[in-house]
Amino acid sequence: RSLAATRLVEVPAGSILSITAESSKPLSRATIRSIPVQSEPQRATTGTQSSDTQATGKESVIAHLVTEPSKTLTEKNTIDKQPRDVSGTLGPVLEDCILDIQFTDTTGITNQKPIRFQLLSRPDLPPEIEVAPDGISSAITTSAAIPITGRIEDDHGLAEVTVSLRRTKTTETATDATDTQLQQASISLATQSSTVLDLVKETSPRIESTSLPAKVGDELELVVSAKDQCALAGGPQTSVTEPWRLRVVPPEVLLAMLEAREVILRRRFESLIADFQQKRDRIVTDVATKKAGDKTTTSQLAEATSRANGETSEIAASFRDISDELFNNRLLTAQLEERLLNQIATPLEQIVSGPIEQLRLAVYDSERPTEAKRLIQMADVCLDRMRSVLDKMIELETYNEVIDTLRTLIEQQQAIRGETSKQQKQRARDVLKGL
Repeated sequence: RSLAATRLVEVPAGSILSITAESSKPLSRATIRSIPVQSEPQRATTGTQSSDTQATGKESVIAHLVTEPSKTLTEKNTIDKQPRDVSGTLGPVLEDCILDIQFTDTTGITNQKPIRFQLLSRPDLPPEIEVAPDGISSAITTSAAIPITGRIEDDHGLAEVTVSLRRTKTTETATDATDTQLQQASISLATQSSTVLDLVKETSPRIESTSLPAKVGDELELVVSAKDQCALAGGPQTSVTEPWRLRVVPPEVLLAMLEAREVILRRRFESLIADFQQKRDRIVTDVATKKAGDKTTTSQLAEATSRANGETSEIAASFRDISDELFNNRLLTAQLEERLLNQIATPLEQIVSGPIEQLRLAVYDSERPTEAKRLIQMADVCLDRMRSVLDKMIELETYNEVIDTLRTLIEQQQAIRGETSKQQKQRARDVLKGL
């Protein structure tokens, strides 16, 4: 990668640098020297003599250029053929140093002061890990697939990246809990020795809870670790993320949690529509009382439109998150996907990019103000489409309530069967005792 020659240039320790110094005039002579910081004189001097003094036994020449003067040097074409830059290689850079550059042009004029900038050798740091589980919450099922997204990078390149899932609390017996093979599962990611590893949603690695395997009631921790390829004296360094804590629950428990989240989103959307309706009605009142040009009314509608834009986008994203979580826990059915995405999330996104965006542009256009009646019509279109999606949310909530009722009936039936079986066994024991 290229670095600009600023006064201070920071590079990773151990770097090998290719340095090019370029002049504005043709050159007959040029030198690039490396001077250790500790050998810098206390008092700065100028000119070639200063550089020669500093070089004694301590500095090193990175690049040196000397060209033979031409007899026809006065000819412009010949002068243009003279080099204008000098290049050299420095490294590995293990300590801070100063680069000293001197130019002499074809007329013998040397720059009065050497061109200097300081190289700072940055000690090797552990890999930077900025990742997180995606489309998953703190509760998972026994068949969950946990995606990891984010970015991992290191100046020296990545040697290893590992995603680990470990059990910290189990419902199994103590004997089973001591089996380390059952307590942790890991997957290694292909780094290809690159300095940056981007984990994007579409191709993100997934670690399966079945790899332990996880059981209902288990508590798990997810960690990501990375080791770099640093070959310096300190050796490779490793980074480990803070653990993400996960709890394994039955599918019906996770479904109930997600259904509760849907109810909260629906109520938030209802509140948003009510506020939007109120601001729209205010404009209608102003039109009736001939105050349609009131800036306060327009600004209130503008504020409500901005809120509708932002919150509707957030609600749509939240429904997509619910769909992702169902998918990652192997609970997403075709019917749920149709309701969450095609009937709620996608229509909400279309409302934001369509009528709400059109109203926002109209209400904020100060150069060509839109008539109040037109603003009312545009607000009505937004409200109609928002209410149609709200109806789908209510249908979904009603559907979930029916499922809850059926679930309760099934649980009650199972409890009755269990109690009946228990009583039958007790009667059989009593009969045997009487024989």
